[in-house]
Amino acid sequence: MRAWIAAFFARRREFRERVAREATDLMNWMGEMAYAGARQRAREARGRQDDADARLWAKVAVEIARRTGQDIGIKGADRYPDPGPRPKEPTRNRREIAERLVDISRGIAALSAGRGDVATLHNIDVAARQVLDFTGRTYAIEKAVLDVIGACQRVQAYPTIDDLLNGRYPPVVDEAALALQKLRRLALP
Repeated sequence: MRAWIAAFFARRREFRERVAREATDLMNWMGEMAYAGARQRAREARGRQDDADARLWAKVAVEIARRTGQDIGIKGADRYPDPGPRPKEPTRNRREIAERLVDISRGIAALSAGRGDVATLHNIDVAARQVLDFTGRTYAIEKAVLDVIGACQRVQAYPTIDDLLNGRYPPVVDEAALALQKLRRLALP
């Protein structure tokens, strides 16, 4: 009985020494990728249904993880702190409002460059009123929509192209841009 116990402990010691040697060799040979290499060899051994070899390489992987301070059983994403709640995806209304605001700004640009006509002013009016529909009718937003429409009408009536060609920024375009910014702040808080 004593011989059997002595042999058992001798085999365990030899196995631990082999694990330590293999871990050292693999770390010297593969560097940072040693843990992954040991895991890969354990998977290959399990695929061959070689239980002894699979056990050896699994223990080597654990030894490498212990030496390098690597966490075992933790997914890659779990290794990093939680960044907190994700920003909300924009709702359909927010996207629609943003698209209408972009349409209005393009219309202002066309009017200030002298490329606008009655249809451009009509499209600005429609886009501004759609912003009003998407946001809900409050006095502040209604007033901001009317301010944008009125400012765009003044841009159309003012000969801005002459000022732009002479290097001056027309004040009516600035007024329209400020009215649009106010609408954006109210519509997309």
